[in-house]
Amino acid sequence: MSVQTRMVVVVAVLMVVLAVLSHPVSAGYRKPPFNGSIFGKRSGDVVYEPGKALASACQVAVEACAAWFPQTEKK
Repeated sequence: MSVQTRMVVVVAVLMVVLAVLSHPVSAGYRKPPFNGSIFGKRSGDVVYEPGKALASACQVAVEACAAWFPQTEKK
């Protein structure tokens, strides 16, 4: 065998070994049963109100800022 042929065989064997080792092992993985985990979880008619969402976000921000930066009382 020539040196070039040996190199081609070595590269081919390395590529096959890398391909076999890089394949993810999924023997231990099992899909969970599909028993309605997606459907039927919504409760009633939920209406998104941007005003309430903004007000609650502002309230959280005000409470956080008040805890981080306490105001000093002026006499």
